[in-house]
Amino acid sequence: MKQRKDKKGRFVGSGEKIKVLCSNCKKERLINPCRLIFKNHFCSTKCKGEWQKKNLLRENNPRWNGGIHYSKDGYRMLYLPDHSRSHKNGYVYEHILVMEKKIGRKVSIKWHIHHLNGIRNDNRPENLALVKPNKHERNTIKKILQARIRELEVKE
Repeated sequence: MKQRKDKKGRFVGSGEKIKVLCSNCKKERLINPCRLIFKNHFCSTKCKGEWQKKNLLRENNPRWNGGIHYSKDGYRMLYLPDHSRSHKNGYVYEHILVMEKKIGRKVSIKWHIHHLNGIRNDNRPENLALVKPNKHERNTIKKILQARIRELEVKE
Protein backbone atom coordinates (compact mmCIF):
# COMPACT_ATOMS: atom_id res chain seq x y z
CA MET A 1 0.00 0.00 0.00
CA LYS A 2 1.40 3.38 -0.99
CA GLN A 3 1.63 6.02 1.72
CA ARG A 4 0.13 9.43 1.07
CA LYS A 5 1.64 12.79 2.03
CA ASP A 6 -0.17 15.92 3.19
CA LYS A 7 0.50 19.48 1.95
CA LYS A 8 3.49 19.85 4.28
CA GLY A 9 5.10 16.60 3.09
CA ARG A 10 4.26 14.54 6.17
CA PHE A 11 3.10 10.95 5.77
CA VAL A 12 -0.61 10.40 6.34
CA GLY A 13 -2.07 7.07 7.45
CA SER A 14 -4.21 4.93 5.20
CA GLY A 15 -7.25 5.53 7.37
CA GLU A 16 -7.33 1.91 8.51
CA LYS A 17 -7.44 1.39 12.27
CA ILE A 18 -6.24 -1.53 14.39
CA LYS A 19 -7.94 -2.96 17.47
CA VAL A 20 -5.88 -2.93 20.71
CA LEU A 21 -6.70 -3.41 24.39
CA CYS A 22 -6.37 -0.64 26.99
CA SER A 23 -3.37 -1.48 29.20
CA ASN A 24 -5.36 -0.63 32.32
CA CYS A 25 -9.01 -1.66 31.94
CA LYS A 26 -8.58 -4.06 28.96
CA LYS A 27 -11.32 -2.27 27.02
CA GLU A 28 -10.97 -2.61 23.25
CA ARG A 29 -10.23 0.52 21.20
CA LEU A 30 -9.15 1.48 17.68
CA ILE A 31 -5.83 3.19 16.97
CA ASN A 32 -3.83 4.28 13.95
CA PRO A 33 -1.10 1.78 12.96
CA CYS A 34 1.57 4.44 13.54
CA ARG A 35 0.70 4.30 17.27
CA LEU A 36 1.89 0.68 17.53
CA ILE A 37 5.39 1.96 18.31
CA PHE A 38 4.14 2.69 21.85
CA LYS A 39 4.24 -0.20 24.30
CA ASN A 40 1.07 0.73 26.23
CA HIS A 41 -2.25 2.01 24.94
CA PHE A 42 -5.01 3.64 26.98
CA CYS A 43 -8.65 4.45 26.37
CA SER A 44 -8.51 7.67 28.44
CA THR A 45 -6.17 9.88 30.45
CA LYS A 46 -7.91 8.58 33.59
CA CYS A 47 -6.93 5.00 32.67
CA LYS A 48 -3.37 6.12 31.92
CA GLY A 49 -3.13 7.84 35.33
CA GLU A 50 -4.45 4.77 37.16
CA TRP A 51 -1.97 2.53 35.31
CA GLN A 52 0.95 4.85 36.11
CA LYS A 53 0.04 4.93 39.82
CA LYS A 54 0.13 1.12 39.92
CA ASN A 55 3.08 0.44 37.64
CA LEU A 56 5.50 3.36 37.89
CA LEU A 57 6.10 3.51 41.64
CA ARG A 58 9.59 3.74 43.16
CA GLU A 59 11.82 0.98 41.73
CA ASN A 60 9.66 0.55 38.60
CA ASN A 61 9.93 4.23 37.67
CA PRO A 62 12.73 4.97 35.17
CA ARG A 63 13.58 8.13 37.14
CA TRP A 64 13.91 6.27 40.49
CA ASN A 65 17.16 7.31 42.10
CA GLY A 66 17.44 4.70 44.84
CA GLY A 67 15.36 6.76 47.28
CA ILE A 68 17.73 9.75 47.21
CA HIS A 69 16.33 13.17 46.43
CA TYR A 70 17.54 16.75 46.82
CA SER A 71 15.17 19.41 48.11
CA LYS A 72 14.87 22.80 46.42
CA ASP A 73 17.06 24.20 49.22
CA GLY A 74 19.87 21.72 48.49
CA TYR A 75 19.33 19.32 51.40
CA ARG A 76 19.78 15.61 50.70
CA MET A 77 16.66 13.53 51.47
CA LEU A 78 16.12 9.77 51.78
CA TYR A 79 12.93 7.80 51.16
CA LEU A 80 11.76 6.45 54.54
CA PRO A 81 7.94 6.76 54.63
CA ASP A 82 7.62 5.13 58.08
CA HIS A 83 9.94 7.64 59.83
CA SER A 84 8.25 10.01 62.30
CA ARG A 85 9.80 13.09 60.62
CA SER A 86 9.07 12.10 57.00
CA HIS A 87 7.25 14.55 54.75
CA LYS A 88 4.01 13.75 52.89
CA ASN A 89 6.06 12.32 50.00
CA GLY A 90 7.84 9.89 52.37
CA TYR A 91 11.26 11.60 52.32
CA VAL A 92 13.29 12.56 55.42
CA TYR A 93 16.23 14.97 55.58
CA GLU A 94 19.42 12.93 55.79
CA HIS A 95 20.95 15.24 58.41
CA ILE A 96 18.10 14.31 60.79
CA LEU A 97 18.91 10.61 60.39
CA VAL A 98 22.65 11.19 60.88
CA MET A 99 22.06 13.26 64.02
CA GLU A 100 19.67 10.65 65.44
CA LYS A 101 22.31 7.98 64.93
CA LYS A 102 24.98 10.21 66.49
CA ILE A 103 23.04 11.00 69.68
CA GLY A 104 21.27 7.62 69.89
CA ARG A 105 17.69 8.94 70.07
CA LYS A 106 15.04 10.70 67.98
CA VAL A 107 15.54 14.42 67.34
CA SER A 108 12.55 16.43 68.55
CA ILE A 109 10.91 18.96 66.25
CA LYS A 110 11.85 21.54 68.91
CA TRP A 111 15.51 21.27 67.83
CA HIS A 112 17.25 22.36 64.63
CA ILE A 113 20.23 20.61 63.08
CA HIS A 114 22.87 23.04 61.90
CA HIS A 115 25.52 22.37 59.25
CA LEU A 116 28.69 23.91 60.70
CA ASN A 117 30.41 24.55 57.38
CA GLY A 118 27.21 25.82 55.75
CA ILE A 119 27.19 23.13 53.05
CA ARG A 120 23.68 21.70 53.16
CA ASN A 121 24.44 18.29 51.70
CA ASP A 122 27.55 17.69 53.88
CA ASN A 123 25.96 15.40 56.45
CA ARG A 124 29.05 14.07 58.22
CA PRO A 125 28.38 13.70 61.97
CA GLU A 126 31.26 16.05 62.85
CA ASN A 127 29.71 18.75 60.64
CA LEU A 128 26.31 18.71 62.37
CA ALA A 129 25.26 20.46 65.56
CA LEU A 130 21.99 20.33 67.47
CA VAL A 131 20.74 23.86 68.29
CA LYS A 132 17.59 25.44 69.68
CA PRO A 133 15.60 27.43 67.08
CA ASN A 134 16.09 30.72 68.96
CA LYS A 135 19.88 30.14 68.93
CA HIS A 136 19.92 29.19 65.23
CA GLU A 137 20.83 32.58 63.82
CA ARG A 138 23.21 33.85 61.14
CA ASN A 139 26.25 33.95 63.41
CA THR A 140 25.62 30.45 64.80
CA ILE A 141 28.46 29.08 62.70
CA LYS A 142 30.92 31.49 64.28
CA LYS A 143 29.75 30.76 67.83
CA ILE A 144 29.73 26.98 67.43
CA LEU A 145 33.15 26.96 65.77
CA GLN A 146 34.60 29.13 68.55
CA ALA A 147 33.16 26.77 71.18
CA ARG A 148 34.56 23.76 69.30
CA ILE A 149 38.02 25.38 69.10
CA ARG A 150 37.95 26.06 72.85
CA GLU A 151 36.85 22.48 73.49
CA LEU A 152 39.74 21.14 71.39
CA GLU A 153 42.26 23.45 73.08
CA VAL A 154 41.21 22.17 76.52
CA LYS A 155 41.73 18.55 75.40
CA GLU A 156 45.34 19.22 74.35
